Amino acid sequence: MTPNDKHDLAAWYLDALTRRRDAHIRMRRNDGGGKYFESKEPLTPALVAAAFDGATIRQNTGHRVRLSLGARLQWDGLALVAAIDIDTGGIASARRALATAAEFGLWGFVQLSASGSHDGGHLWLPSSAPSPAEQLLDIAQRVQAAAKLEGEAYPTEKHLRLPAMAHLHAPGGPQKVSRE
Repeated sequence: MTPNDKHDLAAWYLDALTRRRDAHIRMRRNDGGGKYFESKEPLTPALVAAAFDGATIRQNTGHRVRLSLGARLQWDGLALVAAIDIDTGGIASARRALATAAEFGLWGFVQLSASGSHDGGHLWLPSSAPSPAEQLLDIAQRVQAAAKLEGEAYPTEKHLRLPAMAHLHAPGGPQKVSRE
């Protein structure tokens, strides 16, 4: 893949998730400090491509960690995706989330993140066009309630780690989950 191809793919990825690029979050090393820190640098396709290429960054502790990015999913009252940060239940919750979304006529995908103290993931429900953020949040909350998921629904003004980004506190990387 050429550098231009990577840039174009990263631009498409961002365009499918959020138009809000004024800042982003970076996941911190699991060292007892906060889980994320906010960067006022713009979220760019080049930054996303670097994360997908496995780039590392030096934290203020001096440790190098893999670049893992998050963003706010809404801007000017609009959003492109609904999401649920699932806190517990692992693969069973992920399957329940996908099955419930399908019952609502929605397509989605889950990225799991599990470690000794965390067994959850993120359910992503993309829309075909920018939609009112309140409407997408309502959809996420309805899926969350119907599937009996513990966690937090999005889009809100809070950041969320983007799909396929490494979870530095729950290693293992993306896993495929089916509704069955």
